[in-house]
Amino acid sequence: RVTVIGLGLMGTALARALAKANLKVTVWNRTPSKANGLEQGTVRVAESVAEAVSLSDLLVVCIRDYEATDALFKVDAVESILSGKVILQLSTGTPLKARQAADWAERFGAKHLDGEIMAFPDVIGTESCAILYSGDKTGFDRCSSVVNAFGGTAQLIGADPGMAAALSNAVLSI
Repeated sequence: RVTVIGLGLMGTALARALAKANLKVTVWNRTPSKANGLEQGTVRVAESVAEAVSLSDLLVVCIRDYEATDALFKVDAVESILSGKVILQLSTGTPLKARQAADWAERFGAKHLDGEIMAFPDVIGTESCAILYSGDKTGFDRCSSVVNAFGGTAQLIGADPGMAAALSNAVLSI
């Protein structure tokens, strides 16, 4: 069971890839109508972030940035149900933000991974997709079905949660 928070172009592509891989997918977006393009019956639409988090052990977050994630997740209704979950943060961020998010998740008994998507939405779920991950290895191993559904190259580049963001930022600056 996996939840996708955020249904922009990339989040929708991620949710489609997960559904195509026959995973039980829940989605949440501030604008619920963004889920209309997803296949009815294969994806469940949650009415709140807390509901979406409660329905899955693996949480894929693909929204604007870490600050937007904080606004959604750093509330009692969500923090109280994070224990045992893996948060895969695919939003834009810095190494520092990734490290802070990992520390916060750990305080609530959750694992945190930072992921940097090095692809366009139309290649999610194909062999052309490349995503760099950093953070907790146990959390990464628990996400294998999700990582495989996204396709292509998926590499855990280190235990430091900020490594994926650092490498991505370096590549983008070049």
